[in-house]
Amino acid sequence: MTGSVCIVCGSKDMLPLYRTHDRHYGIEGDFDLVRCASCSLISLDPMPTEKQLLTYYPENYYAYLPQKKSIWWKQFLRHLLCLESKTHDPELSGAGNFLDIGCGSGAYLKFMAERGWKVSGVEPSRHGVLAATSAGFDVFHGSLLDAGYPAASFDYVRSNHSFEHMPNPLEVLQEIHRILRPGGKLFIGIPNTDSFTFRLFGRYWWYLCAPVHTYNYSTKTITTLLHRTGFQIEKVFYNSDAWGLLGSLQIFMNRNMGKKADDGWLVHNQPLRIFAHLAEKCIDRIHNGDKIEIISDKIDGPARECLLQEQPKSI
Repeated sequence: MTGSVCIVCGSKDMLPLYRTHDRHYGIEGDFDLVRCASCSLISLDPMPTEKQLLTYYPENYYAYLPQKKSIWWKQFLRHLLCLESKTHDPELSGAGNFLDIGCGSGAYLKFMAERGWKVSGVEPSRHGVLAATSAGFDVFHGSLLDAGYPAASFDYVRSNHSFEHMPNPLEVLQEIHRILRPGGKLFIGIPNTDSFTFRLFGRYWWYLCAPVHTYNYSTKTITTLLHRTGFQIEKVFYNSDAWGLLGSLQIFMNRNMGKKADDGWLVHNQPLRIFAHLAEKCIDRIHNGDKIEIISDKIDGPARECLLQEQPKSI
């Protein structure tokens, strides 16, 4: 048992789930995960500070690496083999102001800038900021809460696989609501603990990633948290890839060998990667995929009050 309070439903009934260790980056130590008995939200206990979290990331973390030029024949081959996993970003009428939270080296900033958007980024890592600013982008070094953007200054805010790394997601969503313009769009991409592979592999799930993943959400817990902070869900997509299935199996095989998650022949076998990717796409179709993408609209005024009144106090 723990004295933590669930950020989603407010329950104090947090049950021990796993004591585990990092399998991806060589971070030392064991870490405890707890599950809320009411809504099933999974979180680290104790919760690290933002400063502690920064010490966990290696300099060669994939999101910090400088952008590479795409090779046309590799893109064509991925398309031919149905290996693409493009994100389901919202349909936006015209360009405006865009913010990428956890922008890394700025790959998506570049994508949006090429489409006429005025782009900004937030990145806590010095290595990521250096890569993004070297590419010419305006990136704030720190957290969103420290950035202090003016109210209603963005038309579109995006957090693609950065939201599960945050130790203070409730406060972050409240800040996103403040800096979005009325009717602005929010995109969040995160792993899904309601997935088939999490239920199958448990502590060996590729996306559990303690301690860099502070919270692990399901579709229900993330949508409840969004409603609680004044967002109306527009669409939910399931957009998985081979790693949930094949990577988890590799971790399970490596469990007693002291190896990292990507050490082994399984994850480097291209035919198996194609098979696992296609299998994951089939699992997505029945809404049990490893990764979810949520598009939300900022709701304000009387509509927000009505939305908040409709939300249950617990799941």
